[in-house]
Amino acid sequence: MNGQGNSLFSIKPGVGLTSKIMELEDFYSRCFLCGRKEPTFNSEARICTCVHRQGFPESELPCYVSLLPGLRDYSVHHLPSLWKARPSDVLAVATGDLGLSQDAIARQIEAVDERCNMRPYQIDLLNTSHHLRCGNSMVYRSSSLEDMTGSELVLVLDMGTYYWSGTLKDPRSWAILNTALASHITDLAVWTAGNAGISLAKLAYFANRRLPPESRLQIHAIVDDDIGPEIRRQLRLWQCEVLDLFRQDKPVLNPSEIRALVAARLRCSRRRLEDSSYWHVTDGWDGVGLLMYRLIAAQVIRDLCGVLNDEQAGPLDIVVPVGTGDLLLGFYLGLKDCEEAGVIRYGACRLVGVLPSGANILHNIRQRGIPTPINPGGGLNVSPSAPLMPKLKSLYTPLAPCLAQIEKEGMTEFVVVTAADQLRASRQVFSGGIDDGIVAEPSALATFAALPYLNNSSRCGNLDNRPIYQSNRRNLVVNSGLGVLGRAEEDLLHRAMRI
Repeated sequence: MNGQGNSLFSIKPGVGLTSKIMELEDFYSRCFLCGRKEPTFNSEARICTCVHRQGFPESELPCYVSLLPGLRDYSVHHLPSLWKARPSDVLAVATGDLGLSQDAIARQIEAVDERCNMRPYQIDLLNTSHHLRCGNSMVYRSSSLEDMTGSELVLVLDMGTYYWSGTLKDPRSWAILNTALASHITDLAVWTAGNAGISLAKLAYFANRRLPPESRLQIHAIVDDDIGPEIRRQLRLWQCEVLDLFRQDKPVLNPSEIRALVAARLRCSRRRLEDSSYWHVTDGWDGVGLLMYRLIAAQVIRDLCGVLNDEQAGPLDIVVPVGTGDLLLGFYLGLKDCEEAGVIRYGACRLVGVLPSGANILHNIRQRGIPTPINPGGGLNVSPSAPLMPKLKSLYTPLAPCLAQIEKEGMTEFVVVTAADQLRASRQVFSGGIDDGIVAEPSALATFAALPYLNNSSRCGNLDNRPIYQSNRRNLVVNSGLGVLGRAEEDLLHRAMRI
């Protein structure tokens, strides 16, 4: 299949300039809050009427999503094993036995009934038609982090091993561009701090080499005015259109306003933005990227908990960086998939979302509203304790209604880290040498910076529900990788490595 002829996806133009309906017919749609289902997933209609009861301002509702895609015929039993001899592209692989029981690993491999189509796309056009590969995230054990935290086990899910941006953005970009190619989408808009835009732009650059001019992919990156010139240059180098956001009176744009921004730029080159070929793919809005995170999470949780199945031990803490919360929500859904399928026991895992102090999305989640930036010049970090984590720095997430529900359920704990935590973590993870060194950008250091705080967390584990403290802690830390860096980020890494 080369992008022509029958497609897995059906594009159905609606009425009006900004009311295009893009229905992905291989997915169903389900409201995360009330559970209402629709037979197909509409990427442009993302909010359920039940959100009106959640306390978010009426004027902000176009900025949120609650309707999420689900993959038909999906089962966690059918995902490939972490220990597969010839790993599938995109999903995770384990490095060796992780120091765990070989018998338990053999039993876990035997329990897997892999199916080849457990992806948000039926045919991998980037691979079959464009001869590209995405790579795999990697699970390994870190003895230095075990020594540092006093934990029984610390595993790292490293998403810096993907080929394109070297970050967690690559698997979602892979799903987005496969969907775009199958659906004849040519213009993709993304609000980015750098990595999401670079990831899409690099993939599009090489895919375009094998596409006719009328089918080539153009990435439109919307950037805030505090994004450094170094990152803007890299985006433009990979043939990405960079659109500045100048509206200080409205720092958050909804999808219709973003579309208008892209359309205005195209008019400058005498092009007209066609609804049938346009897609807004900022974190939270694309849908298929969330599915990729969900599949990776379900695969990793299923296999690790299958091997670590010890009911006397504490739960496996899964420590995830939180910017918009796309990765956190994906891990939550993957965890629920495993629990509901009966492959792990309820309570076997706990999610820990890590945010920077200063500008983060907690206010948006807990106060049910988008706060106004404190600094009218556009800068968001006003606290001297705020770490330099530009990929996580945000006042808004389209997933706020979903994340508020997760926090209300009590399955997720949020941890806030400071600049001192970041610097301490950087000096620890960079100094492990060839055996235990970990490569991470400043924003990716968030999860490592949170580890000391987890030792003070309580557990409810005895009969009278009193909190007990565990020493046999087990952690899975997500490293989001090392992507494109601004000058300030490079300076921080130099200080951390004492260069």
